[in-house]
Amino acid sequence: AVPYVPEAASEAVQELCGYAGQHLLPHAAEFLKVVISVAPSASASVDASLHGALAGIVRCLEGEQAVEAFQQLCEGTLATLAEPLDVRQELGRQRLHRCSCRLLRCALVMEEGGSQGPGLRSPGTSQASPEARTAA
Repeated sequence: AVPYVPEAASEAVQELCGYAGQHLLPHAAEFLKVVISVAPSASASVDASLHGALAGIVRCLEGEQAVEAFQQLCEGTLATLAEPLDVRQELGRQRLHRCSCRLLRCALVMEEGGSQGPGLRSPGTSQASPEARTAA
């Protein structure tokens, strides 16, 4: 569905993975391979949604497993950011935008899912803080 209605399909996939993430954990590695192959050729918005969908799956993990899975999810983005980016050129700005969108979406999805620890939540609530909502 992603090639035909990319924005709507990728958002729907993210929502489904957010709700059913615990049931999709056994398939996370397969989904990661698909996202790695499809996302770079999609728009930055679709790319971010597909990475957010993976974050919706791995946020069900506990402690060190969650950290390792999130690190694996962000490896490609971090590798891209480790390369020189010339933001004076359009290509450099596009890469930076794509990477920023991915990381922000993944961080927000992980936080939205009720990750343990203080994070970006307002104390005593399950809502993101005003600062986190503004950043989104």
